[in-house]
Parts: sequence; structure tokens; C-alpha cells
Amino acid sequence: MQPNDKDQFKALTEIVPVGIFLADQAGVCSYANNKWLDISGLSLNDVLYKNWLNFIHPEDQEKIAHAWKTATSKQISFQEEFRFLHSDGEVTWVNAQANPSKDQTGKITYAGAINEISERIKEKEISRENAERFTNAFEYAAIGMALISLEGGWIKVNQSVCDLLGYTKSELMQLTFQQITHPDDLARDLDYVRMLLDGKIKTYGMEKRYFTKSKQIVWAHLSVSLVRNQKGDPLYFISQIVDITDRKRMEDELRENEQRLLMATTSAKLGVWDLDLEADTLRWNDRMYELYGVKRETYQPSFTGWKESLHPDDLERSYREFQEAIAGARFESEFRVVWPDGTVKHINASAGLVKNAQGVTTRMMGINQDITEYKNAILLKSRFLDIAAHELRTPVTAFNLILQLTQKKLEKGEAIGADVLTRLQMQTDRITRLVVDLLDVSRLERGVLKIKREATDISKLISNCISEYKLRFPKREMIFAHVTPVTINVDPIRIYQVISNLLDNACKYTPENSPIEISLKDEASSVSVAVTDHGPGIPDEHKANLFTIFSRGSSELVDRAGGLGLGLFICQSLVELHQGKIEVASQLGQGTTFTFKLPHGEEK
Repeated sequence: MQPNDKDQFKALTEIVPVGIFLADQAGVCSYANNKWLDISGLSLNDVLYKNWLNFIHPEDQEKIAHAWKTATSKQISFQEEFRFLHSDGEVTWVNAQANPSKDQTGKITYAGAINEISERIKEKEISRENAERFTNAFEYAAIGMALISLEGGWIKVNQSVCDLLGYTKSELMQLTFQQITHPDDLARDLDYVRMLLDGKIKTYGMEKRYFTKSKQIVWAHLSVSLVRNQKGDPLYFISQIVDITDRKRMEDELRENEQRLLMATTSAKLGVWDLDLEADTLRWNDRMYELYGVKRETYQPSFTGWKESLHPDDLERSYREFQEAIAGARFESEFRVVWPDGTVKHINASAGLVKNAQGVTTRMMGINQDITEYKNAILLKSRFLDIAAHELRTPVTAFNLILQLTQKKLEKGEAIGADVLTRLQMQTDRITRLVVDLLDVSRLERGVLKIKREATDISKLISNCISEYKLRFPKREMIFAHVTPVTINVDPIRIYQVISNLLDNACKYTPENSPIEISLKDEASSVSVAVTDHGPGIPDEHKANLFTIFSRGSSELVDRAGGLGLGLFICQSLVELHQGKIEVASQLGQGTTFTFKLPHGEEK
């Protein structure tokens, strides 16, 4: 190279944006431009006539020296990436290229260029680290991770997916997600996929079922996103699959338990309530509204509203019991509530406490039960015992008195008249009827009283019963005009008992100068018997409980007539055992008619 040529070469190399150098086959540098020196961090004195390979990072020297020797020995191009280590410890990555040339003497010189690539290498390293992190996160994630093709094939899966579905990785690669998705979930899943591909959504999540290799069903929460290239073209899906089978099983068990609880509380007619003391809110189930005589649509439960519904006589005690429960005691209480229409109901209430970490009661959850019938039954029982004691004491006292009078007559040697025996028989019959009624009620309530059907002439049965009562009450006028036989398949003893009870009631409440009328109708599907008296009649407020056990009126006439209040209950029960029904029609001051109807049996 001539001197002018060298000057021109140097001038040219100083303006190019790359490092330029000249070196012989041994690597001894004969020239380096300023850019080369900047990149390498060296001065011209450091480099000139020295082997440039000595300035390479120690970790790269062996590899680059070997590559340089290979290229120069074969007189071919050299190209490598390596690092320069600066004196201050800074490292610069470069891409170096050099080509051989011969001068006129045949000497081989390599002219080369270097470009700094530190940023690219750094980005490449970051990319590698990110890829490594993704791979580690993908492979060792506690949840299932998968790459899914646009057609649904499994491109890559981690071990968690395999553990969940029971397939090996290679087995899954042969399947699509569509093949192992439960058919009831597939359509919704594919709809989401289409929306992802159409760009309508960026991600989606859903709960779905998969079939495992063993054909078992597992539940999973699936989250899916779509990866696109720089042009926006879809490449593949990334799926996260979380096993929620245990959660679903617990939800199903909880739902079943809630259903059982609902069925139990509904069957037991229990009201369920939940009082949040911190939020001051009260929640009721449907039964609670019924227990308090209000409607869900118009009533908002509250603690204040509950207190206002309490019977005034129970308010102070019930509120005190409630406050004691909050302090730590279990809430157990009986109280009365007054409905908006004035109806009074007896309630049995109990509740458990929910406490926070500090032991403070924050919620109370409990039940209410209507015990009105139970309370009324206790009152009826007490009333019955009073009445029974009175009803039994009266004939026993009379019986004892008659025996004492009879004993005195016998001691005096006086004859005992037939009237004494009749009076004794009357008291005996009265006691017997009371005992028989009690035994019948017991059998009816236990469901052990059975009827024995046979073809029976109802007309004759009524006539016989009337004859018996005329012997007991000879002055009573009883009108029964039906003489044609009416045969029906019934238990004659029990139907006789029904007729007898109705006639007994009529005799008690009909004035002596008024008749008792009995009628019989043979209709197409049934036979009806009616007993009409001309007594004082029955008030409307007493009609609803007329056939209830121990039910009696409260008038002076009722008290004088006596009885346990069992007769009409027994009548209704016996008629219903025959699949019949009994009704009452009454007007105050005009009298009462009891009518019972019996369906025709197999033979008429």
C-alpha cells in the first residue's frame, strides 16, 4: 500500500461507525482506528504491534484464538462474537469479522471490523432468563399449565396437568381438549374460544369438567389467554387449569346438607333466623313470617320489630334472657307473640352463638317453633282433669249416698224398692259411659280402633236407639218417620254409638216440651242421618272447635248438662273411619242439626 493510499485508508476508517483493524496471521495488530480503540477500551500504544487476542476476555481467549488460527491457517474469513475486558473491569461484547488479503510480496494481512453488540447480548440474556423463568414456572407450577394449539391440541403441558388428568405428556399430545371435556361444558368452552379468536375478549375463565384417563370426572377452573405474533395473528392458547374437584364435592355436600336442613325445618315447621349483631340485621326463612303473622313482601325483620311483637307480659323476661345469651349463655326461651290481627301464638325459641377471635358474640343463629297447640293441649288437659274429676265424683257421690240410704233401710228391715235399683243403675251407666268414652278416645288417638263392617239396616238401627232413649227419657218426644229399610255396609256397633251420642246431646240441650227430630235419606252415593234439636243453638265462635277433643261450650246450660267434651270428637272420628263426614248447622235461639253422611258399601 502506497503512502497516499495509507493516508486515504486511515481517513476513510475514521469516519465509518465500526472498529477497523489490520493484523497478520499471528494476530499482531498493525492498525486500529479510533472506533476500534473506543470499543476495546485500549489506546493505540496498547495495541499497535501487539497481538490483539491478548486483550480478549480470559474466558473467551481460548475459543477465539482457536477460531483465528483455523481461519488464518486456511486463509479464510474469520467471524466470531466475544468480549473485551477493559482495565476498569467493564465488559464489551463485539461481533468481529476479518478477511485475508495478499500484498505484492505475498504477505497475508487480515483486515477486520468489529461492531459492539453489548445491548443485543443483554437483551438476548434477558430473553433467555425470561424464557428460563417461564419454563420453570410452567413446569413446576402447582397448578396445571398448558399450551394449546388453535385446533385444541395439547402442545405442551406440565406435570400438574398430567397428575390431574391421569395421562402422560406423550399421551396428551395425541389428544385435543375437546376429546376429554365433559359434553355439557364443551359448547360454552368453544364459544369462549371463538370470542378470543375474534378479538371480542382478551381472556376467559370458567369452571368445567374433564374426563380422566380412567373415565373419572374431575372439576377444574380454567383460565385461558391467546398469544399472537407481532402482526396480530393468533399462535396458540395458554391455559391455567386449577383442580377444584374437592371444592365442588364440598359444595355439593353443603348443598345437600342445606337441602336436608331445609326439608327438616320445613317438615318440622321450624322458623330459622340469623341475627348479625355487628350489622344489626336479622334474616328469616319463610316459616318465620308465618310464625309472626306477617308477609315477606311487606315486613322487614329486625330486632326491634321482634321485641315489639312480644306479648307485653313476656317482653321483660324474654329480653333479659336474650341479653344473658349474648353474654355467653345459650338462648332458650318460651314466649308469646301477638300478630298484627291480635292473634296470640306461643313460641319456643333456641339459638347458638357465633363469636369472633376475641370471644365477643357477633351473631346469633336459632330456630322458632309454634307450640300453641301444645300449650292449648296442656290447658285442655288441665280442664279435662277438672271436668273428669267433677263428672266422676258426681255419680260416685250419688252412688255412695244411695248405698248409705239403702243400708239404713236394710238395718231397719225396710224393703228396697225398684226405684232404688233404677237410680243405682243410672249412676252405674253414667260411670260406664264416661269410662267407655275415655277408652275410645285412647284407641282413636293411637289408631288402634278398628271397624267391622257388615250389612246393616240403618233405619232399624236408628229405631232401636230411639227406643232405648225413650226408656231413659219417657217424656221426650222423638220423631222418626222413616220405616223403609236402608241397608249399608258399616260397623253397626260404632254407628249406633254415633247416633246415641247425637241423641244424648239433643236430649241435654232440648227443652222437655220440644221434640227431637231424626231423619234418614238414602241418596245415590251415600246415606245421611240428621238429628235436630230445638235448643239454644251454638255460637259461631264455638263452631270451629266443636269436634275438638275435650271441647265444651261455656254457657250455664252446658255446665249444667255436664260431660267431658268427648262425644262429638268420637262421633267425627267414627264417621271418618267409615270414609264419611259429619257437619253441623245451628242458629242461636232456634236449635242445632248434626248431619253425618256414610258412603254406600259393597252392598246396599
